[in-house]
Amino acid sequence: MKKALVFAFGGALVAAAFAGSATAGNVRHPLAQAISQVAVLSVVHAVSPSCAPVGNAEFSAPVITNDTGAVIPKGTTIWWSAHQGNAAPFKKGHVTLTSDLAKGANFELTAGLQGNTYKCSAVFFEL
Repeated sequence: MKKALVFAFGGALVAAAFAGSATAGNVRHPLAQAISQVAVLSVVHAVSPSCAPVGNAEFSAPVITNDTGAVIPKGTTIWWSAHQGNAAPFKKGHVTLTSDLAKGANFELTAGLQGNTYKCSAVFFEL
């Protein structure tokens, strides 16, 4: 265990030396450049608000309801799809919220389908 700590500590010193003063004129050492460009990764979660057809037997529109337990913030893009079994018509799209969507609030999509027996799903992604 001591060897691993010494190696890690020694490696950190070497990396710091390269990052801090590994320039000759305007040329930086490649390792210093790589160290300064370390990316931070985030985990993205898919969240699915409910989606259901609302209307009569002739025509209905998908309605997305925020039943996620939290406000969905303005600027969030919600992806949706609606279909009747395995047959057409099949519609899909996305909506970007222009204001916060409160808990329990809903909105109707303008893209409707014939009938009110189709299935609808929606999803958005958050960090």
